[in-house]
Amino acid sequence: MPQQQNILKFIPQRPPFVFVDDIVSVTDKQTITTFHVKEGNLFCKEGIFYEAGMIENIAQTVAAGSGYRLNEKNEKPKIGLIGAVKNLKVFCRPKAGCSIRTVTELITNFKNAMVVQGTIFDKEKPIVTCQMNIFIIDHPNF
Repeated sequence: MPQQQNILKFIPQRPPFVFVDDIVSVTDKQTITTFHVKEGNLFCKEGIFYEAGMIENIAQTVAAGSGYRLNEKNEKPKIGLIGAVKNLKVFCRPKAGCSIRTVTELITNFKNAMVVQGTIFDKEKPIVTCQMNIFIIDHPNF
């Protein structure tokens, strides 16, 4: 996998709502991304990156993997909607200035619905974990 890809090629989100920087690796079932948390981030308050941003980071990691695979077929990234977040565990909130690594694993996929397990790491320490249901929109009308 090439390093330092332009992430906007693989995800439908656009600044300031981009919460992944680089794709580390992509397989059929797993995606790993990195993200450098900046002080001016939409979900940073008083130097702390909050849960809404971490949930979106996990969802965008899924989108980045999907977009990467679609790009290999010369297709555009699709829009995904978070249907549910389950078993969210926050062990700590990362501070602005740190880099996090996010790993998502596909648990199941049926038609346009998928269930993924996501974990965010600060260095090697897991700081957030959750299961997420995501629904893919093939032809959005917006």
